[in-house]
Amino acid sequence: MTDFVMVPVPSDRVLEVYALLATDSAGHGAADGAGILSSASFELPSSGAWNYEIIERLMREASNGVRLVFDYLSDRPGQEISANNLAVGIDRTRDQLNGILGVFGRNVINKYQLDSWLFRAMRSGSDQTMVYVMTEEVAEMVKRARKRT
Repeated sequence: MTDFVMVPVPSDRVLEVYALLATDSAGHGAADGAGILSSASFELPSSGAWNYEIIERLMREASNGVRLVFDYLSDRPGQEISANNLAVGIDRTRDQLNGILGVFGRNVINKYQLDSWLFRAMRSGSDQTMVYVMTEEVAEMVKRARKRT
């Protein structure tokens, strides 16, 4: 059985910890090359691994929190939404948002076997605040999938 320890982590770094934990001890896994969160932004993979069927499954299986995040971002395609504004927009705290995105990140890797998010996540500004952007194409697929779920 694995022992667990409680380690205080600044709330704005929780997703980075999740990314680290998603790798195996040899450093393989989701953090190969890109990681869950880094200073780089995330795009749909060029292979088109995220497709409508997977997005529809995601929306069907997603928690209410994940649905709220996707609804909020899909209503604002192309707009850079700060983590603070996203949290306020879905009526959650930043810690709750970090938890929602952490679970989503683990599901992307473990459940859907993909290595990128459906939207870009990047650090912005002098304070390195997380900013999220969903493309118009993805927003349309999310909206279509939400109508069916």
